[in-house]
Amino acid sequence: SRRAKKVYFIDNDQDALNVLNDNLIKLNLKQQSLVLRRKIPAFFEYNQIDEKIDIVFLDPPYAEKNIKMVFEYLNKTNFLKKNVLIILHRESLKNDDDFGFLKNKIIRDYGRSRLILGNLIK
Repeated sequence: SRRAKKVYFIDNDQDALNVLNDNLIKLNLKQQSLVLRRKIPAFFEYNQIDEKIDIVFLDPPYAEKNIKMVFEYLNKTNFLKKNVLIILHRESLKNDDDFGFLKNKIIRDYGRSRLILGNLIK
């Protein structure tokens, strides 16, 4: 988020949002952030994003099985730039990184974590 004009944080866990808000205040980044408590389907139905986004970082729970649903929502939105970069955080032990929604994929494992980077196929 360095040098980002605006960062949107969407999470449904109030405890995580409380920590996030505290950190944003301590780092003096509250003005350029919008923190929303939403489940993903509700966020896409009633989004409050009024500008084009160029990077999306997804950090769903490791056990999340509906990641394809998130990509389907992303494909239907109109608030993403044409070559939006998607960064997906998953568990490295799972082989569930081929969702068919990303091109130019790069996969990196860091211990238990796997980062999958790519551009959204529209």
